Amino acid sequence: MEQQDDVREADIAIVGMACRFPGADTVEEFWRNLCAGRETTTFFGDDELLAAGVSPDLVADPRYVKAGQILSGIEMFDADFFGIPSEEAQLLDSQQRHFLECALAALEDSGYDPETHSGVGLNTYLLRNLSDRFRSGSTLERYRLMLASDKDFLATRVAYKLNLRGPAVSVNTACSTSLVAVHTACVSLLGGECDLALAGAVHIRVPHVEGYLFQEGMILSPDGRCRAFDASAQGTIVGSGVGVVVLKRLADALADGDWIHAVVKGTAINNDGGAKAGYTAPSVRGQAAVIVEAQALAGCGAETISYVEAHGTGTPLGDPIEIAALTQAFTPRPAAAGPCSIGSVKTNIGHLDAASGIAGLIKTALMLRYGRLVPSLHFDTPNPDIDFDSAPFSVVTTFRQWPQSGPAPRRAGVSSFGIGGTNAHVILEEAPVREPVGVPADDWQLLVISAASPAALDEVADNLARHLALHRDALTLADVAFTLAVGRRAHAYRRALVCRDIHDAALTLTLGDDDRVVTGRVVTGAPDSGRQVTAVRESWDAGSTGVGETDAARRGRLTAAGRLWTSGVAVDWSAFYPDPPAGADPPAGADPAASRRRMRVPLPTYPFQRRRFWVEPVRQVGPAGPAGPAGPAGTADDDALLPAETLRRQVEAAQGDVKEAVLVDFIQSEVAAMLGLDDARAVDPDQSLFDIGLDSLNLIEVAAKLGAELDRDVRASVFAEHPTIRAYAEKLAVSLDPDAATATR
Repeated sequence: MEQQDDVREADIAIVGMACRFPGADTVEEFWRNLCAGRETTTFFGDDELLAAGVSPDLVADPRYVKAGQILSGIEMFDADFFGIPSEEAQLLDSQQRHFLECALAALEDSGYDPETHSGVGLNTYLLRNLSDRFRSGSTLERYRLMLASDKDFLATRVAYKLNLRGPAVSVNTACSTSLVAVHTACVSLLGGECDLALAGAVHIRVPHVEGYLFQEGMILSPDGRCRAFDASAQGTIVGSGVGVVVLKRLADALADGDWIHAVVKGTAINNDGGAKAGYTAPSVRGQAAVIVEAQALAGCGAETISYVEAHGTGTPLGDPIEIAALTQAFTPRPAAAGPCSIGSVKTNIGHLDAASGIAGLIKTALMLRYGRLVPSLHFDTPNPDIDFDSAPFSVVTTFRQWPQSGPAPRRAGVSSFGIGGTNAHVILEEAPVREPVGVPADDWQLLVISAASPAALDEVADNLARHLALHRDALTLADVAFTLAVGRRAHAYRRALVCRDIHDAALTLTLGDDDRVVTGRVVTGAPDSGRQVTAVRESWDAGSTGVGETDAARRGRLTAAGRLWTSGVAVDWSAFYPDPPAGADPPAGADPAASRRRMRVPLPTYPFQRRRFWVEPVRQVGPAGPAGPAGPAGTADDDALLPAETLRRQVEAAQGDVKEAVLVDFIQSEVAAMLGLDDARAVDPDQSLFDIGLDSLNLIEVAAKLGAELDRDVRASVFAEHPTIRAYAEKLAVSLDPDAATATR
């Protein structure tokens, strides 16, 4: 059980996290980098920059800083997993792609399907790579580009693709975007608009392999390093990244047995207003006010807070103002409380713009979870404009234990301040301590895993086996089985295995050929069997107490359930894992510890099978201007030189079934191109186009191309009643046959 004495109605639990930051594709990698004090700046070579299209004059300029905080694989995406056609995936803002994958990873980390709040940075992929297509595209294509590129559609796309039904809101307040999103999500939870919330942000710069020209007085540093609070600080470096957290009311999270990374005690946002030097300038008054308000709402005095994750941009103007604001908010501070530690994740990964606040939040939640403080880098000599002698703060420069003052929980503040004056501050507290529960020896359990492809399924098994071996002493097999069953979506390729303990599970997953492993593939449209599920449930309930049940009987019961699930039978696993009644005694003869509430535990998330989806920008070649997309010269015009009979002539020359076949071939080719398939025959003409990932805009485009080729009006709405290629072609062929048209008048 957990200690719940101090739980307030306003407390929010962070029950899931996922991120992709420079040098780290997972939360675990990010934590290792922080502990090691690693700076993830990439310094580019001249040849690398020239090959990326940077001007030779710029590369040779001594003011040009050849550095960047980059995110690996910005052009990669698992479009098949999300049912997004290849053509649409190429148009889709890379920020939306990465956020969508990260959102699912956060859900799997928590084991829930949440409601959504999010933010996104400026779409530089649109500006640099798709702008020519946007200018020359048709009205329909421009509309599709808007849906794929505009900030407004990030949250709603995630809600659509992950089947989320709560409020889906995009938030944009520049650098403070992600913490404002967290604040908005907490308000929705406390207001009862949702029971679970997804909050985060993404910022990806395109082009990625590119430095910047240093200019005195601007925010960017002259050497690609962020030296927050240091005397040599001259700015920061902009980076790319995405972070997402899953939030839930703390009381509910404790009652439901959720894993809790940290607790949000209070959040606040405000704006500086006009009383400051300029629109982009920070304000001591505004920053201090938002920190004080967050502390008041959290019910946490400044003396109880022992760490602040600062905005910390490393600018000569910004750092002194931030420390001055913090000093106002933390004064007076009792001498017994000691100095409050501070740091800035920007010294590790740069300034992630809209995603900078969520990076600081995830960093701080990890420090609370592990009880360790990680170093803020490049701090040697205090900035002379910061009075650290009077300020109750000290910069963390080493990896060390986070001291705890008696029984009081560790607490921290996280700040994020946006250009334009929108400030945000969050108060975090370490998760409630779980009391020892006398965890029972693991009994036989059923583990179920699945994926969208055979390769992904094997990777799921390998990742889980590695995780179980690494965390063997911290996990119970019952919790792992419960999390996999109720906390993961079931995909077409499935595997079930019956194991006795963590070591047995890791070994069985690795070998994969044990007689306890059942693998299957669910065929779309296969009939479900409610009777079979009922039978398994009855068998499960009959032996679920564990009293008097033999090993063979339990294994047989679990194997039967696993075999049905892998064959495609829909199983409500939550019904197979009922919670013990509150205060109820275990059955006579059963292990008392076996009746404890099962817990959701962090496990490896889905291994996306990503492919490259990228439109290269139009490059300027000499005085002639645009030379078409990067690639072999003349490629864009080759199709115009190819002799080909028009679709209209083919249709007019054909009769009956032949006319229909011509239309089927044309539509197959168009759909194959949208799906990124080389062979049009791979598109099943008898399968619903909606089921293979096309949407109404895709079908409008198909209809428009048909209309242009046939020189007549072709209605896309017919696809709603005739969603297969063959059915649509048959309907269209009839309308094109003058004899048939006359007969139907």
